[in-house]
Amino acid sequence: MSNELSLEEAELHEREMALMEMEAELHERESGLEGMEQAFSKQNKALSNLVSYVTDQEASLRSRAEAMGAQAVELVEELLAGAETVDPSDLAGADIDEERRVMIERRNELLELRSQIVEDREAIFEARHAAIENLEASVGGLEASLLEQEKRVSDALRQLITSASSFMSEDGDGDDDQEGDTASAAGGTGVTRTERTSEVVPREAFTVIAGEAPARTEASLKAEHESKQRARQAARNKD
Repeated sequence: MSNELSLEEAELHEREMALMEMEAELHERESGLEGMEQAFSKQNKALSNLVSYVTDQEASLRSRAEAMGAQAVELVEELLAGAETVDPSDLAGADIDEERRVMIERRNELLELRSQIVEDREAIFEARHAAIENLEASVGGLEASLLEQEKRVSDALRQLITSASSFMSEDGDGDDDQEGDTASAAGGTGVTRTERTSEVVPREAFTVIAGEAPARTEASLKAEHESKQRARQAARNKD
């Protein structure tokens, strides 16, 4: 589930980055359009001033014609009859300020929403970070416990192997006592203890160096013990 969420977050991040690139490109285009609007505003203002000037000149001309009489007025009317009248409202341009104002409000609302989303993402990030740290601490404690347990098992195994020779020696002493009783019961058979035990496999030297495990393994000790048992059985058969 965590991997699926990570994939979804990565895909969402890519879409967000693509959208941010589109917004940056649109901002550049808007900046360029702003320059065009400023240039148009200057030109429009100059034309508006010219319209006012021409209108004032026309009004002054008509006034002077009226002062000169009917013929002058008729002449002025004939001369101005073919002129195209310019309405100052034609120079107002495309008035989209209201649409721009609405868009600014929507962008402000979206910015507030995105800011809230970023804050929520930050809170989730902090929670995930704390959870991961807790898990790491828990796993670290478990690992330390396992390593300690492994060390105990290893130490116990070394102690067991080191003490194996003494365990076998105690077992051998008990067997020797039992052989002594058997020899006494044999009486006059003429077979001495030396003869009965002459076939016993002698023990090998078992040297333990301090701090090290003995060279002989449990398997070799077991084999030696079985050989002794067979030798004792052979001695009993002779009896």
